[in-house]
Amino acid sequence: MLQPQQWRQRCISSAVLTFCLLSVCSHLFSLSLMYGLIGSEVLSNAEVYDPSVNEWTLITQMNRPRSGVQLVGFDDQYLFAIGGNDGGTRQTSLEKYDPKTRSWTLVTDMSTPRSNFASVVLENQIYVIGGFNVCLVLTSYSVFIIECLIL
Repeated sequence: MLQPQQWRQRCISSAVLTFCLLSVCSHLFSLSLMYGLIGSEVLSNAEVYDPSVNEWTLITQMNRPRSGVQLVGFDDQYLFAIGGNDGGTRQTSLEKYDPKTRSWTLVTDMSTPRSNFASVVLENQIYVIGGFNVCLVLTSYSVFIIECLIL
């Protein structure tokens, strides 16, 4: 048991740089970017950490590889992977992960490709703010209503 104001270090299962981390259903979910000796490769890998057994496990890969992506959780039931870069192109895609079915589903695309932005869920809406598109720093934001995806 951790004491207040105390950090503890633990290892994950693979040699990756984790760039997105989110808690849903009492588990940690992580998206990963792997670095090799000859540069980097953008992956579609995802892992889940189960604190009850202190174990990281690979889960179903996303439909699209992405870095500079954001993860948000909704209603402690779903994860959404938003935008990012596939190594050559900024993405507009949005994927929903359902831990119960262990599957990713592509859903409605954003109108603007984005990577390296901020995101949050507020009142059943996903807000994505700023970031980069093909060649500009974005000063705009987009809002997506989640409720229609959950039905």
